[in-house]
Amino acid sequence: GVDWSGVKGVTTGIDIKPSPNIPIYGAKMTIKTPNLSVYKSHTLVARNITIGSRNVSLLRLDLNASDSSEHIRITNLPIILNTTASTTDFTNCSLFDLISNTVLMTGQNVIQPSGSGVNHAYNYVLDGNGLLISRGQVSQVDLKCDISSSAKSGKTIHWDLPSNASSTYAIAMPSGQKINVTIVAGAGPVMTLTQASSTSGN
Repeated sequence: GVDWSGVKGVTTGIDIKPSPNIPIYGAKMTIKTPNLSVYKSHTLVARNITIGSRNVSLLRLDLNASDSSEHIRITNLPIILNTTASTTDFTNCSLFDLISNTVLMTGQNVIQPSGSGVNHAYNYVLDGNGLLISRGQVSQVDLKCDISSSAKSGKTIHWDLPSNASSTYAIAMPSGQKINVTIVAGAGPVMTLTQASSTSGN
């Protein structure tokens, strides 16, 4: 305990001894910092997708600020394409905010895949000031593409989160602090291209 010997009142000169003479502890406080983690959602699963379809959801991401001390604004996400089809079979790839039902990329920011279909990294840059994730909340974002009508049946595609995304940043609001985004690496659901089913009447 604390040694109170020699402690006297300034005016009276009387010795002062606290009662009771025991430690007093305050409530335990948890210190939070601004943070954001990004990982694939399990609510979108592998399935067949019809050739020639538009705005097809190929990957769903959870952007988690549930343990953040501030709102988080993110402006880009690195995502990797893996496909056995021609990369040009997928066009107008963009991100959509499922919470607000908002398109996050337009114009020149929209991705038009080309080149290799093996571990091909793309930087998805969001329009304007990006997406604001409220502290304590989890936002969901879908990656959607159009599928060419000339794509071949049986080919597959999956979009993945990279393992080396340490250079992805976000901004804490309102402090303006720059933070590293924690991206949990992993492969997205494997989607298989199929022809539209046809039925004939009698």
